[in-house]
Amino acid sequence: WMSRARQVGMDVPTSTYASLIKACINSEDLELAENYLMILENQEQPPQKEVYESVIDMCRKQGRIDKAEFWALKMASKLKLGNNGTVSGDTNVSPEVLMLLERAQSIGDRRINNTLPIVTSL
Repeated sequence: WMSRARQVGMDVPTSTYASLIKACINSEDLELAENYLMILENQEQPPQKEVYESVIDMCRKQGRIDKAEFWALKMASKLKLGNNGTVSGDTNVSPEVLMLLERAQSIGDRRINNTLPIVTSL
């Protein structure tokens, strides 16, 4: 029904996507949670920090650190995360997410500086 609603131009509230993502997390469906998060990112209002953190945490629990780092970087970009891990002044992200973000940024910096090889084939 969601895709049909979007096709006919119905405005689906941000809270509906957040609820769907939570349901996906509860049923351990990472792929669907990520799909809804991508749709939510294109809405007028960005996803809340807690929505990102729930997807990031699920990625970590499933051993997908690469995806966790990806979403941590997306969260930092969309929510304009400060260097001290705050969003809009005083809302701190979890230490785990902050660590993932720092690691992802470090890896990105090393790739930019050509000190970390990029694997193009296996």
